[in-house]
Amino acid sequence: MKLFSILIITLGLFLSGCLKDEKPTRQAEKEDPSPGSTVVEKAETSFSLLDLCRLLPDQEVAAALDGKVLKPGRRHDYGSSQSCEYELDPDGPDNYGNAAVWLLPANVFDDSGATEMLEGLGDRAYLEENKQEQQSSVHILVAGKAAIETKAETNDHALRLAKMAVERLRGRF
Repeated sequence: MKLFSILIITLGLFLSGCLKDEKPTRQAEKEDPSPGSTVVEKAETSFSLLDLCRLLPDQEVAAALDGKVLKPGRRHDYGSSQSCEYELDPDGPDNYGNAAVWLLPANVFDDSGATEMLEGLGDRAYLEENKQEQQSSVHILVAGKAAIETKAETNDHALRLAKMAVERLRGRF
């Protein structure tokens, strides 16, 4: 009886592993996007093999943003996405302290909150200003496979960082 119970449990565990749903997760399309906006629905993709902090080194990011590095970029992995956050000299010429780049699945791209549409950066791109947090973001859809988001304290810095990210990530997915 004991052997039969072990056999049943083992068979159950084996079958539950074999029958597990291996399909990528999907995020449903927003129900009511703004007129003229783009909401992309794609299967999520893991970007864990890429290292944003290596592709966008601290010193190069600081130079592009006219500052200097206070702490090395910190990489954060979130399963199907990742980010690299930079802490820069807050006493720099434009008095800023932080910048960040995110690499995300294409399905998170949603330009309904766009402040200004941008040309020449991927399939679609837009600038978004958050006056409350005193930050600007650039959101980019690249080849329908990924979304890149950059954040910085000024529109110009967010745009510079976005251009650098698109250039470094081109052809990698």
